[in-house]
Amino acid sequence: MPKYRNHGLRKRCGCPRVKWPKCRHGWHLNLHWKGQSYRLSLDRECGRHISSKTEAQAEADRIRDAIRNGVFRQPQPRQESVWGSGSSEQGPDITFAECADLFLKGHSQSPMTDPRRTGENGTMASWRDDRAMLRTITDFLSKNGRLGDRPVSSVAHDDVKEFMRHLMSLGRAVSTRKHYLRIWKLMGRWAMAEKYRVLPFITEEAELRQGQPAMRRRRLRGDEEQRLLKAANPRLYRLIVAALETGARRGELLSGVRSDVNLERREFTFPAGNTKDGEERVIPITHRLAAVLEMARLGPDGTPLRPDACVFGNEVGEPIKSVKTAWGSTLRRAGIDDLRFHDLRHEAASRWLEGGVPIHHVQALLGHSNVKQTSTYLNVCLDGLKNSMKNFEANRLGLHTVCTKPPVVPADAFPADEDTPDKSLTN
Repeated sequence: MPKYRNHGLRKRCGCPRVKWPKCRHGWHLNLHWKGQSYRLSLDRECGRHISSKTEAQAEADRIRDAIRNGVFRQPQPRQESVWGSGSSEQGPDITFAECADLFLKGHSQSPMTDPRRTGENGTMASWRDDRAMLRTITDFLSKNGRLGDRPVSSVAHDDVKEFMRHLMSLGRAVSTRKHYLRIWKLMGRWAMAEKYRVLPFITEEAELRQGQPAMRRRRLRGDEEQRLLKAANPRLYRLIVAALETGARRGELLSGVRSDVNLERREFTFPAGNTKDGEERVIPITHRLAAVLEMARLGPDGTPLRPDACVFGNEVGEPIKSVKTAWGSTLRRAGIDDLRFHDLRHEAASRWLEGGVPIHHVQALLGHSNVKQTSTYLNVCLDGLKNSMKNFEANRLGLHTVCTKPPVVPADAFPADEDTPDKSLTN
């Protein structure tokens, strides 16, 4: 492999090394001299954004000479916040990127947050995206430079507004923008508790309201389920059936292993480390799902797969990271538009409700903390409304039989294949 010699000059972004000279992120200098290590941001040391590699190399040489000659002095930690509060309670003025790393280690990835809500590796599944979102925030190039290179105390409410406008310009959904706001709030509170800031990042909540996300009402219509299953490959077929029968999320299904399935007790367990809310969930296995799980129990040679083999992995039980490509190809072959994999979770919940499952049981099956959240998943279809109205009419006719004259039910009130209420019932 080629050995790169940048003499400590590098970037801390996620861009490939070959794109460093042209990417917009800031340059950093690492130097070890006389037993002391220096990790410096050139933008911070120079007080401006340095874009070209040539200029970065010149500034890095100047700083190296100053360090080796003993005349380099790093800026002293600020004792006064950028809001002019004059507070002496603020701690060392670290960069936003350094604060984000500490936040991930000290808050999001801390098993001490709530041991009951953490997985085997000490992290909640819903917090696994925190690192990716914080990387997006730190790499954002604001009008004052890259956020990750700036002191965390200098990042203010206006920077949050600028970043949120940037997300909106990219067409990010309301739910996605709310997730980013959540990270800003959590990190701001944590930074205040650790004395890295004296005020939160968000000081005026009303200015950053993102509105309510549009409720997704997509249901499987007509023969779409049959077309979808017919066009799917065997692995995706099993995954689709499992999503419709368990209401589980795609990531929860893909992370399931054979030891989570107990066909004797008819239970599919989703461990706390794999669920979004960090709580274990047990789903009863239906006959349809049991048949699918039985198909995936054996490997290509006919022997049972290991207990740690993925239920919805490849032929030998190895994990599958994503089914996005397979899902898109299946939709095209089936001639189905505007259907997301997560819509299958909504479909399962709606079918349970239409089938008579109590709403608090639907809440438990979906793993929701409250019924209000569950209600956003319940999208009744027209056929379900018609069946409910038929049952209502049948019950109402039965209740009215207390009258001396029994009600007259039209001959075409119910289809021929439905059980017509007994019109001769009287007290």
